[in-house]
Amino acid sequence: MKALSGMFVFVVFVALLGCSDKGAFVPPTPPSTPEEYNSLLQKSGEAPVEQVSGQPVFPEDVEVVLKRHPDWTKKEALGFLAYQRRLALEALKEGHGSDFSVQFRFRQALARRVFEKLFKEEHSPDSVPTEVWHSLYNDPQIYRHFDHHEAHYVVDLQYICCGGNPNLCRTDKKVEECISEAKDQMEQLHAALEGHHFDTREEFMAFAAKLRNANFPQIAIREYNFYYDYDLPHDQQKGFNIVSESVAWGAKKAGIHNFSKLVRSWAGWHILYVDNVIPEQHRKFNDPGVVEELQSKFYNQVLQHDILTFLDKVSKRFKLVFLEENLREVDWAEVSGIPR
Repeated sequence: MKALSGMFVFVVFVALLGCSDKGAFVPPTPPSTPEEYNSLLQKSGEAPVEQVSGQPVFPEDVEVVLKRHPDWTKKEALGFLAYQRRLALEALKEGHGSDFSVQFRFRQALARRVFEKLFKEEHSPDSVPTEVWHSLYNDPQIYRHFDHHEAHYVVDLQYICCGGNPNLCRTDKKVEECISEAKDQMEQLHAALEGHHFDTREEFMAFAAKLRNANFPQIAIREYNFYYDYDLPHDQQKGFNIVSESVAWGAKKAGIHNFSKLVRSWAGWHILYVDNVIPEQHRKFNDPGVVEELQSKFYNQVLQHDILTFLDKVSKRFKLVFLEENLREVDWAEVSGIPR
């Protein structure tokens, strides 16, 4: 099937849409006679894999059946398809082609085919223009993936006495008293961790949760990541998630899959388990491997954007409103490759 005409897209999406003017179009209908049915099959553009009982069966048909019944043989799939063809012809002879349910399922099949062709067969990472990948690279949330200082992913066992402005926390006597009183409890918690090694974040968090629930109810367990340039003074750090200098260096000294010594910050106390460390990197868009990494990690984001843009254009062009339930009915997400 070549390029899809505007009218074809319009009528196909009756299966998916509600219309602002119900009398504005005539919906597509399935073939109403055996002759029309055979003509439709012959116009599909594919050569049949073979003729079964006088009915053409196409490679795509066989593939669909085998996906749904992976334990079947090709011969069993062909037999099933031949039976379907004969059943469809008999139904047409009996005049069932005009039934509403038949017409609706027919339109669903057409709509599914549109999604399949546009966003599965013809859409791929290599078909996406370079300028789209460049724009994606410049997105602040994605840019940090390629250009950042050393990144630490940590689990923080913390006793927090102040969550406000750091300068105010540092001068508040009540905060200082809280931190002093909490020191003994945090030292006990650290002592309970000593002698244990944790290969994964999950192991550490499970063990820490047991300790907290049993003896340290005021301890919070938090997961986060931060970037830090260890070659710059703390007051010259830049970024959206700058942590306390003592926390940054505590994680640095601990090393991956280890927990830190007891760390004091302006807010309270911390024991940091380092789950992962990503070295500093500053990769430009044209550097080797950057586009390939964008394609492998962010293709689904591009695909979803293109599908939603397509639906938006169709709805605006023909003044239609998409029905979410009908979109689910044609498995549009699965057909187009978007994760549910």
